[in-house]
Amino acid sequence: MLAVQGQRDAALPLYERSLAIWRELGEPDEQARALSSLGAAHLFHGELGTARSLLRDSAVIARQIGNDDQLAAALGNLGATELAAANFDRATQLLQ
Repeated sequence: MLAVQGQRDAALPLYERSLAIWRELGEPDEQARALSSLGAAHLFHGELGTARSLLRDSAVIARQIGNDDQLAAALGNLGATELAAANFDRATQLLQ
């Protein structure tokens, strides 16, 4: 993941393009995955509000399509976002 390796400026346009492609193709499973990756990239760079919004969208889609693996990934990243924001009760709820 480029964002984790400190290459945020390279990562974000790629994740955004990926999301746009999956939306255009109407692939909700891949949209959820792209939203989660994009959200995680923002999380790793301290942009918690943006991360939270993207990860919530990912979780909503994953729930709608019944993709438990993707839902777990989105909720895990969302829990990490809440931990970073020192929202410990909310983080605990999400991570359980």
